[in-house]
Amino acid sequence: MNVIEIRDSQNGALTVSLSGILSQLPPHSDNLHWAILSLEAIGNPSGNKSLPEFESQIANSPQGLLVTWNELCELSEKFEEVIDVVIVGCESRGDIQRRQNDNELYSSCDVAIEAFDSSYWRVYSKHQDIIDRIEKSFKDTEIKTG
Repeated sequence: MNVIEIRDSQNGALTVSLSGILSQLPPHSDNLHWAILSLEAIGNPSGNKSLPEFESQIANSPQGLLVTWNELCELSEKFEEVIDVVIVGCESRGDIQRRQNDNELYSSCDVAIEAFDSSYWRVYSKHQDIIDRIEKSFKDTEIKTG
């Protein structure tokens, strides 16, 4: 299982942003279908919707919020802080759906990005080179086995 946790922090605050993680994903990212399955954040992601409305839209959609790679990158820049999130990138759009547990989630997608209570990030990828780049790019990382 190719999973890495990132816990880089300074003065008790997580220093790694969603955009920082996304920057490690190309070139694989361009060929995937992306969805935000859940989100709790601080920021202004959409000019015409409040953040609570945006989070509700994601929570109430069967496949989450489907976005292109470019839209995901642009959106990531609009968050001041990501508290909790689940984002998936799948080769087939049909594989995007909510899953009951991590094993189901990881087996159905190429990349999964999760944030947990602003404490750490977890990234799964079928592509070992993504995990390797993340391990080299951030200070406090741990490869998870299972």
